[in-house]
Amino acid sequence: MISHYAKIQKKSNDLSKFIQGKLNGAPTPSKPFDNNSSLAKQLEMVTKLIAIRNDLDNNTKRQIFFVGFGGWDTHKDQNERHPKLLRQLSKSLSTFYLALEELDVTNQITIFTASEFGRTLTPNSSGTGHGWGGHNLVMGGSVNGGDIFGKMPKLQTDSPDAIEDRGRIIPTISVEQYSATLASWFGLSEQQINTIFPILNLFEVVVTL
Repeated sequence: MISHYAKIQKKSNDLSKFIQGKLNGAPTPSKPFDNNSSLAKQLEMVTKLIAIRNDLDNNTKRQIFFVGFGGWDTHKDQNERHPKLLRQLSKSLSTFYLALEELDVTNQITIFTASEFGRTLTPNSSGTGHGWGGHNLVMGGSVNGGDIFGKMPKLQTDSPDAIEDRGRIIPTISVEQYSATLASWFGLSEQQINTIFPILNLFEVVVTL
């Protein structure tokens, strides 16, 4: 047991040193990432890992990178916090996409956002509560961009697109449809997609983004 653990630890250390050496030689994008943004710094590391992809495991045909960006649970000070969050998101994604263009890989990469909940229409104090429907962004050279998929709801508490007096928006596209589309881009077959998302057949079609 101890011997096996030691081998795994040594392999991890060797791999870390190997990757760090390759990262040191990664190209520097023309537009620098914002060092004051945690999201931008994470995307900068993703850019470097993409740049050195050919020096890594050649059997890895597809890769997934997760980055996290918190602070959206705006129960208070929403009018002040929300624009700053959107600005940081916009600037970070813009810099990231420009870096991908320089690497000539935009047609091979899809960037998408995901969140566990939206916000209500009505305030609680100086913010809003947990809602249902929300927006997500999808970017990439293979994306049919410049459009909104789904139906924009009427942002009124008494509209048919909302429920309860707090104004929880009812989604027009399910998480299953959204995720199934991304899974199809990742190469999964229809059978595999239906296994992963067993209630997908309750919705009309997989969204074509």
